[in-house]
Amino acid sequence: MNTLQDQLLNGALGSEFLATIFEITSEAIWIKDMETGKGAWLASTENRRKYDITDNQPDDFWMHGVHPDDRERAVSGFQNALADKTVTTFRHFYRYRGKDAYYYIDDNMKFLRRPNGEAYRVVGSWKDISDQQREKNILEETLSKLEAERERFKLISEISNAAMWDLDMSTHTLSWYSGSKALDEFGLNKVDYSLDDWAASIHEEDRDRVVKYFNDMLLSNATRYIDVYRVRKKDGTYASMLDQATIIRDASGKAQRALGGWVDITRERQREKVLEEALQYQRGLNEELALREEELTSTEEELRQINEQLSENVRILSEREFILTQSQRLAKIGSWEYDLAAKTMFWSNEMYSIYGVDHSFNVSDLSEIHQLFDEHSGHLVKEAFQNMTRSQNLPFDITAHTVTPLGYKKWVRITAYPVQEGDTFGRILGLTYDITYFKEAEERLKASEEKFAKAFRNNPDLMTITREDDMVTIDANEKLFQVLGYTRQEVIGKSALTFGFFADSGERQAYYSQYFTEGRASIECTWRRKEGRTIQIALSSSRIEIEGKNFIISVIQDISQRKAAEEKFQKAFDLNPDLTLIFRERDMVLVEANSKLEEVSRYKREEVIGHSSNDFNLWLKMEDRQLYFEQLFKEGEAYYEATFIKKDGETFFGTIASSRFQLGGERHIITIVRDITEKKEAEARLISSEANLNATINNNEFFIWSLNRQYQLTSLNQPWKKYMKKTYGVDLEVGQSILGFFERAFQQDQLEEWMGWYERVLSGETLKVEKRFRDREFQYSLSPIVRNDFISGITVFAEDITERRLAEQKIRQNELNMNAIINNSDMSIWSVDKEFRLMALNNNFVNYMREWYGLSYEVGQQIIEESRGKVPPEMLEYWTSLFKRALAGEIVLTEGELNNAHLQYSVNPIIEGHSVVGAAIYSRNVTDRVVRERELMEANKKIGELKLMALRSVMNPHFIFNALNSIQFFIAKNDRLNAINYLSTFSKLIRGILTNSVKNKIKLADEIELLRHYVNLELVRFEDKFVCVFDVSPDLDLDNIEIPSLLIQPYVENAILHGLYNKRDKGRLCIRVQEDQDRVLFEIEDDGIGREAARKLRQQNFPQHKSMGTVLTEERLKLVNEEDEASYEVIDLFEDGNATGTQVKIWIRM
Repeated sequence: MNTLQDQLLNGALGSEFLATIFEITSEAIWIKDMETGKGAWLASTENRRKYDITDNQPDDFWMHGVHPDDRERAVSGFQNALADKTVTTFRHFYRYRGKDAYYYIDDNMKFLRRPNGEAYRVVGSWKDISDQQREKNILEETLSKLEAERERFKLISEISNAAMWDLDMSTHTLSWYSGSKALDEFGLNKVDYSLDDWAASIHEEDRDRVVKYFNDMLLSNATRYIDVYRVRKKDGTYASMLDQATIIRDASGKAQRALGGWVDITRERQREKVLEEALQYQRGLNEELALREEELTSTEEELRQINEQLSENVRILSEREFILTQSQRLAKIGSWEYDLAAKTMFWSNEMYSIYGVDHSFNVSDLSEIHQLFDEHSGHLVKEAFQNMTRSQNLPFDITAHTVTPLGYKKWVRITAYPVQEGDTFGRILGLTYDITYFKEAEERLKASEEKFAKAFRNNPDLMTITREDDMVTIDANEKLFQVLGYTRQEVIGKSALTFGFFADSGERQAYYSQYFTEGRASIECTWRRKEGRTIQIALSSSRIEIEGKNFIISVIQDISQRKAAEEKFQKAFDLNPDLTLIFRERDMVLVEANSKLEEVSRYKREEVIGHSSNDFNLWLKMEDRQLYFEQLFKEGEAYYEATFIKKDGETFFGTIASSRFQLGGERHIITIVRDITEKKEAEARLISSEANLNATINNNEFFIWSLNRQYQLTSLNQPWKKYMKKTYGVDLEVGQSILGFFERAFQQDQLEEWMGWYERVLSGETLKVEKRFRDREFQYSLSPIVRNDFISGITVFAEDITERRLAEQKIRQNELNMNAIINNSDMSIWSVDKEFRLMALNNNFVNYMREWYGLSYEVGQQIIEESRGKVPPEMLEYWTSLFKRALAGEIVLTEGELNNAHLQYSVNPIIEGHSVVGAAIYSRNVTDRVVRERELMEANKKIGELKLMALRSVMNPHFIFNALNSIQFFIAKNDRLNAINYLSTFSKLIRGILTNSVKNKIKLADEIELLRHYVNLELVRFEDKFVCVFDVSPDLDLDNIEIPSLLIQPYVENAILHGLYNKRDKGRLCIRVQEDQDRVLFEIEDDGIGREAARKLRQQNFPQHKSMGTVLTEERLKLVNEEDEASYEVIDLFEDGNATGTQVKIWIRM
């Protein structure tokens, strides 16, 4: 049944259908015949370019391009699946080297097996999953970074007792984030931790102030919160915390969320307490001195009495004051005094130095003083001062951060206490210490400790600290389990000697010998993990001193993968199909090269290893070399295409790719040189093919356009553009929407029909429809455009099939006429296949065999066996010989006499493709003609012979029979288009022959046209086995020159049948017509096997056959020469002694 599926899969549309599928799909199909080892690809042009697929596949097929790291796994997986007779499908993934890069391939295979399980063919489908793999790698890398950041924060929290908190104001839920140690130590891991829990953990002396201040900050418009207070731990002790937070508010200013963090400053508070106690002691001394001064001033008498001594004391005090002043200057301690009543402030000279101001600074203006501090410290100083003035008996000791007018940042400690004058609180005395150096040293110490702890915990390699005297491990980072398989609990506190880490006692002895000799050691050795597996490590140890004792700090790096990678690199380096070189960067000396060195450059290893690149330069142009090295040293890597020169002077086009890397602690350059000469030549051919493709698209009879999902044109060819301009008066351009044009040009039902087609195709359906518009019949083929599994648009192919439809009507009528001609002919016509089974037969043959022999033949019967016993044996033997000759490729035209009847046979091979599939037999009873010829022979023998010559030279009957066979073949295949074209050309040729066979003269234009028809039919018959070129001089007046009719065709036929038909590869026939003085010169030239080879071939295959076509034509030329001065010449063509064809020249007077 001739369905669309049959047409697509089996008919003439099959190749077009498959090609369309592979052009629009993203997958590539490969097929491998396991019996022959040959393989083939079914892939789009894009996929062929992308995967670098060529027509000549290597013996290992796709396996040659698999990434070296994946090849063993991919090949062994395929071979195991192939060997397993129960496996019918197999799927695996690997990287494949394409044209420009490696691609991740999803290879899905189907094994076609015989009943015994043996695979005879494998079909695979490739899908490029490179994008998905890259996304997966990026995701894994991101997750790894997030995990590292999380671990980093936990480590910092563990070291510093820091914690982060998050307060949700809508739920009043307080969440804490820190290391497990900090969370447990402060009880922060409690479920549903709330603000009340936080307030309850604050020291009772600080609680009211801290809670009130925090609530005030939430109710204000502030975005920053900073406070210091004491917090109770689970063990009952208290820690001082610096609490800082950012308050997030909505558009109205209402607090929605607060994010903050604790920093443990207990040690700083303890140091402040020690300093405060020292100041308290100093304060007590000052008070005692004040009491003594009061006693001295209590009575004037006593003063007079001790005046001398007082003077001495004054001198001593002056000396002491000088000493104190100098001490304060050296210790960076300034003193100050504030008079509450006068509201005046006194500063010592050191105070001006500490704050970086001169003596013009108004120290009595407290607001000016507050501005010397940053916002937080200024607020703290102001609040402390106000609290003292209000309470009159509350001293303070605070640490503040100040910034001098010149921008220097300092830390100061400010202490103050009230001075009672009787019952009146009149003055405030204070000291200011410049503690910047201590703060910075403290921060540096803290940073150093944090850096060491961070480096120790976060080191990507295993680190351990071991006590030297007993080899007990006192600490190890978290890499212990990953590297050696032990947990920290299993190792900490135990001697390292009990684990037997060294797998080789010699390496153990070498390590300890080096360490105890030099105080450090660095070796690569083999260690044993907990489960017994051995690994390669790099062990580096140094001696450190902690609290007066020697310890060993070691870094253990697992280098197993590096060792394996080095082996893989060396293997990949040696097996790389391209030339690979390694240079030392500082002097560009070549230190290594792979086995491709001599093949690519013609240099031997001993000529270049250890030599500078200047000694064996491969660059043809030094300016290319200069640009290449500029890119390399600027970007660290370079890629360049250039022309290179080998040692022997041969040049080639290649690519050079280089990258800088560290090797043995020194910078090197790895360089890969690839010969891409063939690739460049292929690219040139591809560019030419693309140009030809564009020319084909824009110069064919099809209308082609494509649309995106918004119905905008994305491409259109010139024929459609011109047709739309001519028919509808519209200029269509890429990017233009066609909806407006459709609405104007089509009726509503046509518009809805078109839009329905587009919607179906955009949903994934492929359509082929025929529709009549403006008195023309069109066939439309609509296909979706698929990119990355998404339908992005539509491609439309439209063909005007009006003439085809008219031709099909004609061919149907011609088929009826042909059947009528065949069945009403006086000839007996039948055909047989290679087994002599009847393929077709006409009524005349059926009636003849029934009347004479009582046989009723039917299609499918073996004619020889069916005829035995009824048909004379000699007739069957005669038929058998004719069949065999035709099946061998011979065209047989013969006559025979049987039972007093003269029969004429024409037997022709039926050719499909390049194979003979059967024989067609045409038989005619010519007894009457023979009798008449014998009667006329004596009277007009010469005239009859010449007429016979004329008729036989006009057109070879074999050609007519083969033409009819070809038409019958196309009709049987339902190939209407070829049948129409062939029948139309054949009818034109026959009409011309019949018209001119009774004329002595024919126009030169008509003779050339008949030759074109004949050659076109032979091209179809022999399936384009040769090409034909007509070269007609424009100087000839074709319509006014007359020549003898039908004179050239036999020579053209001879060139095709004897010269080109037996040529193995594609041949060439050239027919030239030009003016030669007062004559027309015909040249028929072929590049066939030559006359001698053709003669030998005929003698070998058909020793009894004698071709008379050329002899008769030559005889006719002799007769024509008597009237028209015609002549001819046959030239055998040779090259280097070998026959290269034949040239025939025929001159006819104009």
